[in-house]
Amino acid sequence: MICYPNAKINIGLNILSKREDGLHNIESLIVPIPLYDILEVVKQKDSEDTNISYSGFIFDNNKADLVMTAYDLIKYDFDIPNIRIHLHKMIPIDSGLGGGSADAIFMIKLLNELFALGLNDDQLYKYANRLGSDCAFFIPNKSSLVSGTGTILKPLTCSISKYQVVIIKPPVKCSTKDIFNNYVMTPSIPLSIPNNVADWKGVISNDLESVSASLYPEIACIKDYLYSSGALYASMSGSGSSVYGIFKQNAIIKPYKNYWYKSFCI
Repeated sequence: MICYPNAKINIGLNILSKREDGLHNIESLIVPIPLYDILEVVKQKDSEDTNISYSGFIFDNNKADLVMTAYDLIKYDFDIPNIRIHLHKMIPIDSGLGGGSADAIFMIKLLNELFALGLNDDQLYKYANRLGSDCAFFIPNKSSLVSGTGTILKPLTCSISKYQVVIIKPPVKCSTKDIFNNYVMTPSIPLSIPNNVADWKGVISNDLESVSASLYPEIACIKDYLYSSGALYASMSGSGSSVYGIFKQNAIIKPYKNYWYKSFCI
């Protein structure tokens, strides 16, 4: 069985407070985008152990990914057979595009379907909350205003469906943990999304962008490039390092240096 976990972008990201458990309360509009990994699961023979293989963007130093964590959670609760997993990574790693979280939730959904586990949405959310803060979004996988630690979702119509989106990622990998460790709490106001995308510049911001850009100056350079190329709005996604620009349809934007680059309409 094959599925296609998709990426996401954050439109605005406010850090509202730091919690006693060390996590942060946030507010962000998260939008799914048509950029996909490929995840395949095949039942193993009884004599074969569960294993996973990779292609595409490869995990450094055999870095553990959330796909196996998701499998282990389900295996602990259900007597499912051993499986063979292949993950083809098309979504860059440590990019702020949510690929790891999407892979994990799609793995849960795939196992639920493949083995007829009967998990409902409430049960899926419980697994998502154990896997990570971004994971809950990928259960409905629709544009949502996300709050709390990323686990509270409110459906919200996205106003960029008729625009072109360009994403550029420099050859650096932002660690979410490192970015938050370097973030200094400052007053933040509730997120407000004007109806007109052309009004977003200077109004919607990502609180983590200044931290990521200070550690990786390429982020600020890409954002300047997107604006100089005619972007109506540009921002880093999540904790980075990807930066996206929103353009009018049919815009022709040249790749920046030799950095990873994608262009599509939502």
